[in-house]
Amino acid sequence: MTAISTARRSLYSAPIAVTIAVTSRSGAMTAIAPL
Repeated sequence: MTAISTARRSLYSAPIAVTIAVTSRSGAMTAIAPL
């Protein structure tokens, strides 16, 4: 794998990890008022 593909992978996986963390942190709020 090249450095560019590794950078793209980190750029794509980072927002996903943040979204999962926020969703699990405030799961009740997202269930009541989903964005």
